[in-house]
Amino acid sequence: MTNWNGRALVDGDWLAEHIDDPDLRIIDATVVMTRSDKFIAHHQYNARAHYLKGGIYIRAKKPNLAAAPFRRAIELKPEWRDPYLQLGQILVSRRDTLNEGLSLLQTGYALTKQDEEIGTLLALVQEGNGRIDGALKTFEAILNRNPKHQLAANNFAALIADQRLNDPDQLKRALAVMQPYRTTARGALLDTLGWVHFRLGNIKAAVSYLEQAAERSPNFDEIKIHLAEAYIEDGQIELARENLDFIIQKEKKTRFTSQAEKLLATISTDIKK
Repeated sequence: MTNWNGRALVDGDWLAEHIDDPDLRIIDATVVMTRSDKFIAHHQYNARAHYLKGGIYIRAKKPNLAAAPFRRAIELKPEWRDPYLQLGQILVSRRDTLNEGLSLLQTGYALTKQDEEIGTLLALVQEGNGRIDGALKTFEAILNRNPKHQLAANNFAALIADQRLNDPDQLKRALAVMQPYRTTARGALLDTLGWVHFRLGNIKAAVSYLEQAAERSPNFDEIKIHLAEAYIEDGQIELARENLDFIIQKEKKTRFTSQAEKLLATISTDIKK
C-alpha cells in the first residue's frame, strides 16, 4: 500500500499522478479538497487543476459538486477530451439534465475534432434514449474516421436492422459495415451480421451466421430469438421451437420471454391451419 502519511496534496503533478489510486480513499475527502483548493488558488487558469478537483469529488461520490470544476476545465481548455467525458456522464445519468448532457457531448465532439471516446459515449446515449437518427449519424461519423471500430459498426448495423428494416439502401450499408466480421469469433457481431442478412431476405446466410453466433454465445436470448425467426423463414420449424423453448423454460424471465412465447404461439397456430 502506498504511504500517504505526511504527503502535502498541493503538488499538482503528484495529485494528477495519483488521482485514480484506490489508496486515495483512506484520506479524508475534506482534507484532500482543502489542499486541492489551495493548489487551485495558485493555478486558477489551469484546466488540469480544476479537472483534478472534479475528480476528487467523483471519488468522494459527490458528482453534483464535480460538475462545476469540470465545466471550468472545459472553459479553460475547450479542446480537451477528458472533462467532456466526465461532465457528460454526470449530466446524461439524470433525466432532467439529459438534453444538456447530449448538447455538451455534441459540442465536445466537434471541438475535439471528433474524439472517438466522446463520439462513442454520445452515440450510446442517443441510442439508449431513442434518438435513433442522432445515434446513426454519430456512429457513422465514427466509422468514417475509423472503419475498424467494432462497437460503432455493430450498433450502427443493429440499429438499422431493427429501426430501418424497410430501407434497402440502409440495410445494404449495414451489411457493408459488418462484412469484415464474417470470420469473427464474437457471437454478438455474428448475430448482427446474421440479422442484417435476415432483414435483407438472405435467409440461408442469416441461418448460417446466426447458428455460429448461437454456438459462440449459447446463453444469449436475443440470438436465440433471431435464430428462431430465421429457422421459421427457412421452414425449419422444430429447430425454431427448440430455441424458443430454451428461452421460455429459463427460470429468470426477460423481455425475450414474451417474444419467444408469441413466436411459439404463431408456429403452433400455423401448424394447426
